[in-house]
Amino acid sequence: MVTHTWNHRVIVETGDGGTWFTVREVHYANRRIVGWTAKQAPGGGTAADLKRDLALMRKALAAPVLIERNGKLVAYNADVSRTTRSKPWGGRSSEECKFQPGDIVRYRRPDAKIGIVLAQPLAPDEAVRLGCDTTDDVYLIGLLDEPDTPRGFHHDHVAEGRMTLVVRVAPEVRTALTKKWMKYRWAERQRKARRAAGKSVQE
Repeated sequence: MVTHTWNHRVIVETGDGGTWFTVREVHYANRRIVGWTAKQAPGGGTAADLKRDLALMRKALAAPVLIERNGKLVAYNADVSRTTRSKPWGGRSSEECKFQPGDIVRYRRPDAKIGIVLAQPLAPDEAVRLGCDTTDDVYLIGLLDEPDTPRGFHHDHVAEGRMTLVVRVAPEVRTALTKKWMKYRWAERQRKARRAAGKSVQE
């Protein structure tokens, strides 16, 4: 007789944009994993269901992390996954990018965030010069949930496939994000001017 059970487990997704940890429901048959949900938990028909799911998710954090390999879930080894995931990356031109500086985008990490594209992934000449790998293929996204500091802008690094373009946003949010982008552009112009001045002095 086959015994079917479910529980929650942490499952890792990897790609060019890096590593993403999610909590999923996993299906067992006689204690062997035979399937898992495509979407991240939690969920429920009532608030009590959701509370129960959240408690089960906390338990999942104590179990070994899993990763999908060839259609099966296996134990995740961060060091091995990092070496097998990362490959040399030659950058991409602005024309190859889906999003442009100044675009307002939405993504999840793990909660929903809205930000503005400050910079696209590195251009080919820069990527080659810096010896980048595929984990560097990310956009620089300015955020509002924490203040900027004298050392830099509050930001995140997000892969293109994790973002969607935001068309409608509250006017005050759009204004604040646009100001951040303009401030970043000004700082970048200043940085490039200082770099150019430094080169001319050395020559």
